[in-house]
Amino acid sequence: MEFLANVVTADVLYEKLLSSLKVITTGILTNLESLLFDINVLNHFFSISLDDILGGGLYSGEVNEIFGSPGVGKTQSCLSVACHVAGTLFKNVVYIDTGAGFSSKRIHEVLTEKCVDNSTMNYVNPMTRIQCVKTFEIFHALFVLEELKKCLSSEEDAFYEDVVLVVFDSVASIVSPILGGPKSQGHGHGMMVRLGRALKSLAYDYNVAVLFTNNVVSDSNSSYTKPALGISWSHMPNTRIFLHQSEQNPPQKFMKITKSVRMPLQDSVPISINESGLH
Repeated sequence: MEFLANVVTADVLYEKLLSSLKVITTGILTNLESLLFDINVLNHFFSISLDDILGGGLYSGEVNEIFGSPGVGKTQSCLSVACHVAGTLFKNVVYIDTGAGFSSKRIHEVLTEKCVDNSTMNYVNPMTRIQCVKTFEIFHALFVLEELKKCLSSEEDAFYEDVVLVVFDSVASIVSPILGGPKSQGHGHGMMVRLGRALKSLAYDYNVAVLFTNNVVSDSNSSYTKPALGISWSHMPNTRIFLHQSEQNPPQKFMKITKSVRMPLQDSVPISINESGLH
């Protein structure tokens, strides 16, 4: 084994992991009083928050996906988590917006509700803790990620020293257009894999949590939907969260874990969206 370079034993890797691990809570807590359930439905839910079914929250060094139908609340989920990190945890967020869904007005509304007492703002306006970058095609998105890595490794800007979360909303907006057509399929697939690897290396190399959104497509083998972008993309996220809406009246939204490296699958929590974000 002496000819192998950079050999590291498992105990050293484990100690390094423990010393650098951060668990970023999402702040998405279920308000059971605001939900309309009968007692049998309530008894089905053993967990009352998204953090419970995630094992504490979003883990640094990992990529997490929220997928669901258009309009179900994926962007609202990202904005709510970003506001929690900035306004409650007093940490910084980089928000990469590919679909023009980022809303500074919504950010201000949620933070105003969360930070009623100015003393909780930790002497820094929480809105300054969230930086938004807009990109609308995959080549520029890859450039943005490379520039972000340079900023995270530099000590010139104090903002990036406190970045714990990178939001990418959404991958489908810039990947789906390049996957269409037989001529672009091979090239588009390669670009998609390159984007996925860039997100994974960003999380791992710079010890941040990455949260991105994805759409759904119909499953030809069943009546259900599945995450878009196919099997190759399914290997990219460490955790997958399915955001969906029930057919009951009034409809109710749920978050369900469909992929996780540490937690049981199919655990669900009911959520609602109001002025202060997701609950």
